[in-house]
Amino acid sequence: MADVQLKTPGDVHAYVQSLAGRRVEDDPSVKAWRLAKQSSYLYVLVVSFLLYFLVDVINETLSLPAVDFPVVMKPAPAGDGFQRPQANSVRRR
Repeated sequence: MADVQLKTPGDVHAYVQSLAGRRVEDDPSVKAWRLAKQSSYLYVLVVSFLLYFLVDVINETLSLPAVDFPVVMKPAPAGDGFQRPQANSVRRR
């Protein structure tokens, strides 16, 4: 933008009138920002849909009834199943 000097009310009025005739929609920077805004909205929409879908799938998965399958195994050996280390048989003098 050019350096504009506004010294009198007439200068301000002329400057405002010149700005009123401009079409802001045709400005290249406005087009770039509008594209960025639309892209951001699209990104937020897609991410929101994916999160909604993910939460729905998790909700459906957690609402499934539990299924218990019996497991037949041979009985465990006597005791608790752990082997304890043997005490050292060497005596100290």
